[in-house]
Amino acid sequence: MIGPMKTLSLLRACFLACVAVGLVSAPAASTSFETTDGSYVNGASIQGKTDTAIGSAWSNVGNANSSTANVYDGSLAIRVTDSSTTNSSGATTAWTNADSLLLSPFTFKFSLAVGADVSDGTGNQVQIYLGQPVAGDANNWTKVVYDDSNIDGLQNGVLRICTGTGAANTDYAVNLGLYTAYSAFGEYVTFSITIDPTTMKYTSVTVDGTLTANPVDLTTTVQASNGGTLPWTSTLGTPSDQMLIVTGGNDTGTFDFDAFSITSAVPEPGTWALLVIAMILLPLLRRRRIACK
Repeated sequence: MIGPMKTLSLLRACFLACVAVGLVSAPAASTSFETTDGSYVNGASIQGKTDTAIGSAWSNVGNANSSTANVYDGSLAIRVTDSSTTNSSGATTAWTNADSLLLSPFTFKFSLAVGADVSDGTGNQVQIYLGQPVAGDANNWTKVVYDDSNIDGLQNGVLRICTGTGAANTDYAVNLGLYTAYSAFGEYVTFSITIDPTTMKYTSVTVDGTLTANPVDLTTTVQASNGGTLPWTSTLGTPSDQMLIVTGGNDTGTFDFDAFSITSAVPEPGTWALLVIAMILLPLLRRRRIACK
């Protein structure tokens, strides 16, 4: 017969396993833009390529190709190259497979590498919109930018995430720190952004890179800006399931985008049940252990 102490140890192990299952098995839609996810081909434009992992095709593409030149995960990434100071480059798609995930707390995660050839001083050189298909619109789940507005001949760009008023939506750019504090130019920086769609608030924001020992938690900083309200316009309703990766109109440079996912931030019902059972049994076993002494 298993003694109280051994049973308690087993339950603890079960509890930790439940937590792990809750994290791993949460519903998700993700892609690393591999050939198995659709018809991505190294060096070819992603225009019209349907990514079956996220459920939609890329459109409005300019100078956005599949590439093996700088990969974060798998064998391919999306590379956007902009050599014009008068036009933007980039692409847009929808993650229709993730529509159901946007009804309760969810997490965006993606990795971005800004090249050393990025133009200096032009401002908002790289822009990632999650929730809208057109740059400049102010109704999205989140907007992350690489911004170097200082015309000083130095590459000292910062990473910013936007909050908003929730009404007329005047964007407020929250400084997440220098790009080079996380990674050298050309190396990836990874963003993890958790959102509550019922309150339209950021609930967690972390940034990680090759130069950081652990992800940097910037949740408090983001929530201090307008209470962490998302950059959305309440009169326009809930943001869409669109994603736009794009350069600024007067900017030049190269950036790579990889390892994108949307994951439910709420464990599945079965996991919750296991957690509740474990939480109830742990105190009971502890009391039994004390009584047997």
